[in-house]
Amino acid sequence: MKHLPISASSLLSAELFRELDEALRDTIACQCVGHAFDTDEVILSSEDQGQDVYFILSGSVHVTYFSASGKEVTFRDQCAGEVFGLLSAIDGQPRSAHVVARESVTIARMSCEGFTELLAAHSSVNSRVLRHMARLVRSLSERVTEDGTMKVNQRIYAELLRLAEEDEASDSALISPAPTHADLASRIATHREAISRELGQLTVRGIIEKRAGDLVLKRVSELKSLMLNSV
Repeated sequence: MKHLPISASSLLSAELFRELDEALRDTIACQCVGHAFDTDEVILSSEDQGQDVYFILSGSVHVTYFSASGKEVTFRDQCAGEVFGLLSAIDGQPRSAHVVARESVTIARMSCEGFTELLAAHSSVNSRVLRHMARLVRSLSERVTEDGTMKVNQRIYAELLRLAEEDEASDSALISPAPTHADLASRIATHREAISRELGQLTVRGIIEKRAGDLVLKRVSELKSLMLNSV
């Protein structure tokens, strides 16, 4: 981890601050500490006692949880513009997940006290935080529903579609870089053998294709149909 200066212009990368004027962003920047993390470097660990809030200025992070038996469960990935650490800042409880750099990432860190004062003073920031929390709850609710109602193959298709950047004009989508089988398995609480089997079948059917480290979904509409109608 390296320390970095934070400026009003660098905070334009954070979604919560984009609508604020430069003078206010400059004030906020003075309350932040900048950090740079290398790929796979741990940023937060589950059960840590800290309550600071983190704004991703560049790069992306991987948010996971490890069970008592050591099994890794992936919650989500977060990229530039997003925020993490909100739950502990709000309820004062230990961290609920591990956060690891997926690639080189730069972050602005603000104390819980500073963030609480910011929310109280600026309704636009408060509203954005509420919308972020609503999206998070919806996403987790969707995953719980999938785990309870879908078979493993359907959950694999759903996760591929969730990860992909869709091009509606061509019925195709791209996942870049392609996730590893272990990563996909941890996202939907299954094993790598199931991932390998399903991806192999999708490849044979021409629905997906591996290209130069990326995964191309060649027929998105067909994959969506499989997700909804697989037996």
